[in-house]
Amino acid sequence: MNRDRLTAGSEFIGLLLAALVLTAWRLYVVQHQDWTLFYDEAQYWDWSREPALGYYSKPPLIAWLIAAGTAWAGDGVLGVKLVPMLLYPLTALVLWALGRELHPRAGLPAALIFLSLPLTGLLGLYASTDAPLLLCWALAAWALWRAQKSDALGDWALLGLACGLGLLAKYTMAAFALSALPALWLVAGPRRGLLRPGPWLAALVALAVLAPNLWWNAQHAFPTLQHTADITTRARRHGGLPEAAEFLAGQILVLGPLAAWFAFKGLKRAWQGWREQEANARIHPPLEDEPALGAWPYVPLLILPLLAMATAQSWLARANLNWAAPAHVGSCLLLGLVMVAPSGTLRRGALAATVLLNLALVGVTVHAGDIYRQIGEPLPSKYDALVRMRGWDRAFAQLGQALSAGEPGWFAGQQPLVLSDDRLLLAQAAYQWRDRGIHPVAWKPDARVRDHYELTTRLEPAPGQSVWLLSRGPAPMDIAERFDSAREAAIVRTEVAPGRHVEIHATELRGFHGYRQAGIP
Repeated sequence: MNRDRLTAGSEFIGLLLAALVLTAWRLYVVQHQDWTLFYDEAQYWDWSREPALGYYSKPPLIAWLIAAGTAWAGDGVLGVKLVPMLLYPLTALVLWALGRELHPRAGLPAALIFLSLPLTGLLGLYASTDAPLLLCWALAAWALWRAQKSDALGDWALLGLACGLGLLAKYTMAAFALSALPALWLVAGPRRGLLRPGPWLAALVALAVLAPNLWWNAQHAFPTLQHTADITTRARRHGGLPEAAEFLAGQILVLGPLAAWFAFKGLKRAWQGWREQEANARIHPPLEDEPALGAWPYVPLLILPLLAMATAQSWLARANLNWAAPAHVGSCLLLGLVMVAPSGTLRRGALAATVLLNLALVGVTVHAGDIYRQIGEPLPSKYDALVRMRGWDRAFAQLGQALSAGEPGWFAGQQPLVLSDDRLLLAQAAYQWRDRGIHPVAWKPDARVRDHYELTTRLEPAPGQSVWLLSRGPAPMDIAERFDSAREAAIVRTEVAPGRHVEIHATELRGFHGYRQAGIP
């Protein structure tokens, strides 16, 4: 027991140091690279200024986390990203704790591999809903394992809390049920199945945590659920075999090639263990309450259902690579088990090679611009994975200066009305011009709600009032014709990378006399 405690203590200290070093590097990169916020991050920041129980496209947890970070560190890029970034090392600590329960030597490799994943390395630079989702998925996996082992109501309640908070982060958390339901029968424990209080307690706790967000959705005609359905079942781009193959290839990239190879071997080993267990069960049928299966079959249950669902989505329509991100919580646990030899010793060489290769891939991706500068060449935009976070701060700074110099009256009001039919421009304008106190308003010509700004803003007829229209080209005629006058006030074009630029047109509109259609709510 003392030796186990010493091992756990030394592992915890080593893991904590590794997490601190990688987190410090990410914080440095965010501050010193030529990055601003991605437009989703800018929109989440805009949400965070008015904390609510829900928002158009996402549940509210990401906005709450950003509000906490900016309250402490300010509204700069680091303040917006800070709290979500810190959730990744917390997830690694949860994986270490769960991995040790699966096997005494599996926790450290599982946590180290998670910290080094290309998935973690790149997502860890964003303020995204995936940060709390991954943490909650790991907590739910840990709580489910403990609850199935102990059948203690406290562990079941923790499972419900983790699932509820995960649903407040992203509705993808609902897919955890696909892992939990078979685990209720297959994981070793004193009892099996749903006919006991624990699983129902977990479901009630999760529902209670989610209930305020469901109430908010009901008050607003369920926009978040509608948006989730729109981007999945009603996606415009058709999938098929090429799309599914591209999605699976992307999953290999976000794991890292060596990690993906070891994960495949781990799945083969789990399948062999399953078949051996089934063969033994036919010869010696288990008793009613006898443990069925243990760690090896449990971990694939955390991977395969969500991965299969996301792959099917890519086949039917489309799927972003991060839609399967929680499955790789299970992948890291599987890799932790693979890194333990049958003798019980850690395969240190395999672990070191996997972690170092992943860190090298992340480092090259993040510092590709620095590498190109060393050879005296600009980084081509097609090799810049983070190019969409560049240029917006400079473009809006130049546009603000141009408007202030040429149009002294543009900031005459306390909250200039900034209009656009482009959610990206509204979100970036809200953030980049945050010190000017602008009021972003969506152009909404019909009753359909397509984004947060269409849900929460409305342009009212106001004779003589100036409205500043932002667009990525000349002012759209269907907007300009609904005003008494339209005059292009400024154009900025900021180069981001060779062949890529940010272009914004600002047009002063006066005298809005309503939308063309009648009966707009």
